[in-house]
Amino acid sequence: MRSTFLGFETARKGLVANQKGLDVTGQNITNVNTEGYTRQRIDTVSVSSITHSNIKAIGTSTVGQGVLVNGVSQIRDKQLDLRFRSEMSETAYYDKTLAILDGVETVLNEFDSGIQPILSGFKSALQDLSVYPDQVTNANIVLSNAKSMTQILRHYSSQLDQVKGQYNTDLTIDVENANTLIKKVSELNTAIKNELGQVTSEHDTSNVNELLDKRNLLLDELSQYGNISTQDNNDGSIDVSFNEHKIIADQFTEQLNLHFTQDGSSTITWQSTGDSVILESGTLKASLDFLNSDGGSINGIPYYQKQLDLLASRFAEILNTSFTETDGTQKVLIEMDSNNPAHSITISQDWVNKASYLIDNLKNNGSLDNTPILNIIAKLEGKNTLGTYVGSLSDFVTSYVTTLGQDKSYYESRYEVSAAITEDIQNRRDSVSSVSLDEEGANLMLYDKAYKAVSRLMTAMDEFLDVIINKTGLVGR
Repeated sequence: MRSTFLGFETARKGLVANQKGLDVTGQNITNVNTEGYTRQRIDTVSVSSITHSNIKAIGTSTVGQGVLVNGVSQIRDKQLDLRFRSEMSETAYYDKTLAILDGVETVLNEFDSGIQPILSGFKSALQDLSVYPDQVTNANIVLSNAKSMTQILRHYSSQLDQVKGQYNTDLTIDVENANTLIKKVSELNTAIKNELGQVTSEHDTSNVNELLDKRNLLLDELSQYGNISTQDNNDGSIDVSFNEHKIIADQFTEQLNLHFTQDGSSTITWQSTGDSVILESGTLKASLDFLNSDGGSINGIPYYQKQLDLLASRFAEILNTSFTETDGTQKVLIEMDSNNPAHSITISQDWVNKASYLIDNLKNNGSLDNTPILNIIAKLEGKNTLGTYVGSLSDFVTSYVTTLGQDKSYYESRYEVSAAITEDIQNRRDSVSSVSLDEEGANLMLYDKAYKAVSRLMTAMDEFLDVIINKTGLVGR
């Protein structure tokens, strides 16, 4: 015959289990709006008679001994986490790319409409000068339009430099943020490892679930800077690799170093080795791509600076090779630094001092030869080679702005696709890990009913014992 007191132990375990279930359900409900919170569940196991064979009477059959709470676990899909972080890295790349191109567009938004009238006015002034070369007014108008051309080129070059400087600063901040996140993940690794070292059950993570949530949030954030991967360790810690380079492992924590070179480009290296960081996606790659690339597969800020330099150089070349001094040398009408043409282009002092400087030596047999003036017009409107472009300067300006529009359109479409995929994966991840009030409400009713039922079992056991202790053997008295 089984011990009657065994029923009390079974009921007690049931009360403990369902109380724990109510506690976990309450934790889920109260954190429904907590960012990064992962819903939890109790893990229970039926206690068999074999487990408690010491209380089994010889020759008797004893049923199970109730229920035990094996731990409190999180409901997460690690594959969805990996896919989300991978796609988040792609989305962050296109997002940063668009931000940089938006900065360029802000500068060049009115480039076509601003420079085209100046080019047109300059050609028109030259045309008037070719017809009436002896009129000082016409010479002054040519000089004024040439000044406007050099001023607008310097203006846009300076503005592009400012945009690049702004995003260089952003890159510095991004590297610092990535390093901070790496340190925080490493610190949480240590905390989780230490806490789990005090847990007797390998399945019980109840005392570190909130720490796991914080670590997952940090990993999500870190994935924006580059493509990360993780590997779980038996002690609850994780190894983290950043673009296939291990950045967190046991006590090792990697850091990123940012360098700016004299030519204005930037590189990121690993602190431990000094090797360049190989980037596949993320904001860091986007910044390096569009702050360093001067053309090819990627048209970064240096590309638009380079194209502006080509325009400035060709404009100067046309004017500086059209007129000669009395000794046959070329008249220098435009001055500039060949290493930074658009930023430094200006009118020569000789031309500034005398508007008619360009035509002073063109008299032939008492009449002014306007051929050089007409040649300038022809060169401005003819086939000019500027990098890979061949055509008029006016069409080059249009092509310059069109390239920016095409680049933006391309990256906008890529961003929209990537963002949609990221959102879809996030929704799927939320469907697994986020709190559902309907589901938790059902669990609340389930545990409440079970708790009450087990309480009735406890009451029944008490009544049984009362009969046995107080009423057995009293019949007939």
